[in-house]
Amino acid sequence: MKRFLSFGALLLTMAGLLVSCHENVIDDTLDQFIIVRGEINVATSANDLYDGCDVVTSADELELLGSNFEIKLPNNDKIQTVMVLDKDDNPYLMARLAPQKGKTIEIDEYSTTLALVTMHPLLAPIEGSDYYKVVEMITSSDKFDQLLQEVTNAVDEKRPLFDSSNEALLLVLSDLCETIAER
Repeated sequence: MKRFLSFGALLLTMAGLLVSCHENVIDDTLDQFIIVRGEINVATSANDLYDGCDVVTSADELELLGSNFEIKLPNNDKIQTVMVLDKDDNPYLMARLAPQKGKTIEIDEYSTTLALVTMHPLLAPIEGSDYYKVVEMITSSDKFDQLLQEVTNAVDEKRPLFDSSNEALLLVLSDLCETIAER
């Protein structure tokens, strides 16, 4: 009798596994990613300087040709990072956002400045509506405009954001992150 019950339980488990695997394969592959449009929109004529760089997300990578692109992002409500990297993986521009189908991602000096700060280890895990509260706190800081100016300078000169010779940007970023951490 014990053997019969074990065999019955095994059959039920296998049937459940087969049904759930079949449904998961169908459901998970349909909506796993979304395609979003993006635009590089820097204030200077530096747009042309980014041709040949790569636009990178956690789900996709493509070569940037011109200022517009379409790229794949995970289809979830997590904050995603989109970066523009050169062939040596040096970051030049970026944005962090919750992807929305039909909404265009604008990557510019402002989005890059916000992404730099929100990627700080204390702020990176923040999700959802709390993320937008943090963005409001960052942009209301008196140091935000200084950092935005340093990022704009780096973009104008097409200097990598984490260039060790760009002390002014790194110092202002550090100061702003300290200010946010103290709040």
